[in-house]
Amino acid sequence: MKNLKFLMAIFAIAFVFVACSDDNKENPIIPDNYVIKTLTFENADYKGSEGSNYWDGRIDNKEYSGDLLYNNGKPLYGWYDEGNTELYSYLTDSFGDGNFWGGGVAVSNYKVSDISTAGFMQQLSSPIASGGYNSPNFAIFYGYSDTQTLSQMPFIAFKDQVARVIDHMYIVPNAYLLNVLVNGDGWLLPYGADGTFNVWIAAYGMRENKFTGYATIKFILKKGSAEILIPDWTEWDLSVLGKVDKVCFQVYGDGATVSTWGLGIPAYFCADDIAVRFEVE
Repeated sequence: MKNLKFLMAIFAIAFVFVACSDDNKENPIIPDNYVIKTLTFENADYKGSEGSNYWDGRIDNKEYSGDLLYNNGKPLYGWYDEGNTELYSYLTDSFGDGNFWGGGVAVSNYKVSDISTAGFMQQLSSPIASGGYNSPNFAIFYGYSDTQTLSQMPFIAFKDQVARVIDHMYIVPNAYLLNVLVNGDGWLLPYGADGTFNVWIAAYGMRENKFTGYATIKFILKKGSAEILIPDWTEWDLSVLGKVDKVCFQVYGDGATVSTWGLGIPAYFCADDIAVRFEVE
């Protein structure tokens, strides 16, 4: 019964987002004249005031229980792409203890060559040998809200509070999630063995606390359709959200990925090269 309620909640929230997007007459027409600024998480591209090693300095000293992400919120982990895209994020603190297990967006450069070895101790690892465009760094998005509470979902937002169009970003399942999907984990069978499930990410656009729309991208298409598993960096169009000042993200699954207790797969994905449109005269 909870599975049915869970799926109904997803469809209900999707209906609300579509309605808000259609009825929100305040969302201005997106102009054609713009330049793209890209958040790469690379030191060489940092334009802020916190030193030339800023992005590497936001990478924890170990993937689990490190000094930056598991310090009980003193200070609360976050980052800011100052002077470039103006995007920022910090831990969602869903459990009130200021640690990464409550959700958030962490900078990383960890990779694993054999995904079959990846578990929660490799939560910051990409299954790809490099970030987008062969760069070292990327971001790990983690978090899930069974109650569809936006404040518990990992997010990116504009610190200067100016609404802009996020053109696209590149995503791939993190190594832990990809391992579970490909090899199973003792509860979920490997995809293809019982491949009657979908796994996808939803992005929920917001502007001045109002929904602007939503976008989804699937990690898996049902067996018998195209049987697609995303194993590499894939471009995700987010321009359909319109002008936003914040975007929240959530990993979803259906079928065998959902149990009585909610989502039964690791709610992680990697992201890189987040492109933002800046209007020009």
